[in-house]
Amino acid sequence: MHITISNALNKIRALLDDPILIRTSQGMLPTQRALVLHKPLKKALLQLGETLAVIETFHPKTTNRTFSISLTDYASSVLLPSLIPAIKTEAPECNLRILDGNIALEQLEQGQVDLAINAFSSLPDTFYEKKLWQESYEVIASRDHPAIKGALDLSTYLDAEHIMLSKSGVGPGTVDIALAEKKLHRRVSVQTKHFHLTPRLVENSDLLATVPTKLAIDF
Repeated sequence: MHITISNALNKIRALLDDPILIRTSQGMLPTQRALVLHKPLKKALLQLGETLAVIETFHPKTTNRTFSISLTDYASSVLLPSLIPAIKTEAPECNLRILDGNIALEQLEQGQVDLAINAFSSLPDTFYEKKLWQESYEVIASRDHPAIKGALDLSTYLDAEHIMLSKSGVGPGTVDIALAEKKLHRRVSVQTKHFHLTPRLVENSDLLATVPTKLAIDF
């Protein structure tokens, strides 16, 4: 403890260019400058304490706050069925406002959105972020697809018509970029950003879709 106080006192002395405390026959006494600063500093600390005292402590069990959550259509399909019950277990009186994933970072900074779940390329250091999972992909097709007899090979995959999924609904998508790197191309017949709709479209057509694994398992 003595070392911590000494270090803090040394920093203050250097900042004010004043010894602050001096040794006398009566013990350690404040300098004249320390006495001059004492009253306004005491007043400022009291005001700070009063300000902090009125800040309401957060209690999950009793809060009725509305939380705004921004997430993509895909994340909504995969996460919300489990996430909402989990939140309501911890905070039964809270409310949730679900927004789409097309938000600006300024909305997070200004507190208009409390939580954003998305595939972010990079974020400023002022944001707290946590990776939830690493994505992988699966191909889904109708059970009665005429061109697929057992395992799906690359040639059949490229010859088929496809649904392209992307956050914006316009290409190129992640799959098309990966194919282009290998000088391959697929025929995209439908472009959409509606992840939860895609399995329904596949089910009733000869279209293929390459979707995130969690979504494929979910359907």
